[in-house]
Amino acid sequence: MFSPEIGERSVKEVEQLVKQMIGKQEVIQAVNEMFITMDRFDWDGFLKCFADEVEDDYTSLFKGGPNKVKHSDVLERWKYLKKFSALYHSLSNHKVTVRGDDADCYSYVYSMHVLSDNGRNDIWKVIGFYDHHLVRTATGWKMDRMKFTAVSVTGVDVLRKLGVYDKIQDKWKV
Repeated sequence: MFSPEIGERSVKEVEQLVKQMIGKQEVIQAVNEMFITMDRFDWDGFLKCFADEVEDDYTSLFKGGPNKVKHSDVLERWKYLKKFSALYHSLSNHKVTVRGDDADCYSYVYSMHVLSDNGRNDIWKVIGFYDHHLVRTATGWKMDRMKFTAVSVTGVDVLRKLGVYDKIQDKWKV
C-alpha cells in the first residue's frame, strides 16, 4: 500500500520512524520542561530535569568557565533568578538528534527576566541559543550538559539590583 506520508516503506520501517519521532518529541519536551518549571518558579520540578551531574557553559554571558556540579547543586548557579518578579523563556527551532540513550537538542531562546521595583518593571532580555545534551533514564530524559550562546543582551543594569552585575561579560555591559 502506498501513502504519500510514508511512501513505499515497510511496516517495520514506519514503526522505526514513529519511534524516532516520539524520541525526538520526548527530548524537546524535556528541554522545554526546564524552562517551563523555571518560569513558574517551580524549583523542585526544575531540578527533576537534570541528571546526577550537570555541566553548564554560560561563558558567552557570564565570566568564568564551564561549571560541573552535582544534581543537588544545580540551582546554586541560578539562585539569583528567584529574585525576579517574572521569568519568560520561549524556545523554538529545535533540532534534535537521538542516538540510543543519549540525545542532543539545539534550540533558539528568547528570554525576559522582569524585576518589579517601586511600581516599574525593569527587564533583562537575553536572546541566543542552547545546545543541550540529554541522557535517557528510567524516569525520562535528563540534561547532563548544556551550553548557552548569547546573541543579544539588553537591560543588564537590572543585574546591579540583584548583585550579579559584576559577573556579566564586559561586552554586554552598558
